[in-house]
Amino acid sequence: MQVKILDMLACPLDAHAPLDIIPLRQVEEDIIDGVLLCGECGRWFPIQGGIPHLVRDGLRRKEFDLALLTEYRGQLPATITECGSPVNLNGLFPAPSPEEKRILDEGNYWSEYAKVHYAVGDTSFLDVRSYSTHPSFYNLGVLERDDKDRGRLYGMWPDHLSKVIFGFLKSLPPGLALDIGCGAGQFGLEAAYLGWDVVAIDIAPGALEVGRDYASHIGKDVFKRIHYIYAEPERPPLKQKGIDLLLSKDALHHISRIEDVLKSMHAVLKDPPQAGRILFFEHVAFSPIALKIKRLANSYLHPKIQRRYPCVPVPDVLKQGAPCEDVGRDFILPLTEKYFHIRRRVKELMLYHELEFPIYYAFGKRRRFTRAVTLFIRFFIEKPLMLFQPAEFAIIIGEKGP
Repeated sequence: MQVKILDMLACPLDAHAPLDIIPLRQVEEDIIDGVLLCGECGRWFPIQGGIPHLVRDGLRRKEFDLALLTEYRGQLPATITECGSPVNLNGLFPAPSPEEKRILDEGNYWSEYAKVHYAVGDTSFLDVRSYSTHPSFYNLGVLERDDKDRGRLYGMWPDHLSKVIFGFLKSLPPGLALDIGCGAGQFGLEAAYLGWDVVAIDIAPGALEVGRDYASHIGKDVFKRIHYIYAEPERPPLKQKGIDLLLSKDALHHISRIEDVLKSMHAVLKDPPQAGRILFFEHVAFSPIALKIKRLANSYLHPKIQRRYPCVPVPDVLKQGAPCEDVGRDFILPLTEKYFHIRRRVKELMLYHELEFPIYYAFGKRRRFTRAVTLFIRFFIEKPLMLFQPAEFAIIIGEKGP
């Protein structure tokens, strides 16, 4: 955790700021281990591996908290180790509610997902500038590397969407950005490349560890600008009206209480016209016909992929789905319109983009053939389909509303 973000932080429970700090291990301006203290509610929050844990009591991670207290017992006051709130070495630990248990399970899933993919050299899911190979069909038991996007700066996105997303980021003067549900990076990391200071929050500690490790290897400038925090979007541990730009990629549809989240995000965003911008890319609807087309195509393409490439054991985590997938999908568009002025909305089915990888794999990485087929899908299947089916994805660009 970079020392400079102390000025931005606030208690997630009562919004008290500034927080006091007890650094325990530090490398230059980077605090690796430490404790943050709220003078209002009396709680302590751990900093472990450079990542502050600023969440409500039911989302505390017992293994992290007790490990820190045990390791630094001799350096911390007894008011924290022996009788600290909400966790101490004498057995005090809050039990999560059923809702908090679901959030913890969601965080565990994405933590393992990020670690598993990062371990096999996949960085494309956290950095759009990555030229690494990415195992698109790891969940099928195929680890054959995909080189289709090499040499393209924004290889994870269709070109026309890249121009919208990254053109918008480049059009703004750098300031302070908040990446909601950042996972291991991508939108927040791209903003850091462009000179923004970024607070990246998520409830998946393993994904945050992956993002911080990756950022530490791509250059000091970027590493010093992106700050990973274990926190939930509903309670951002930040001062109000301090954020210039709000970012979210594929995160809001995993949240059931979207209105509470957007209300909190609205509060931490600066007022326009100088700042207060938003950029979301989200799953916003469900298209039954598009799903049937994907299932039909993949029932043909996936067996061809599995026959063509060597098989590997599939980690259990990839056989599962995210526990909170799409719980908030149907509320995203109406609620963003309630709290923000929407200046631009680009809707897509993404059918051709989602079929591009399996077509490329199934037919032996034939680029021209794949491009021709996906263009046919886009203009002769997807475009007509959008005339009477809802678009599943949307880029939402706007600014803070009243």
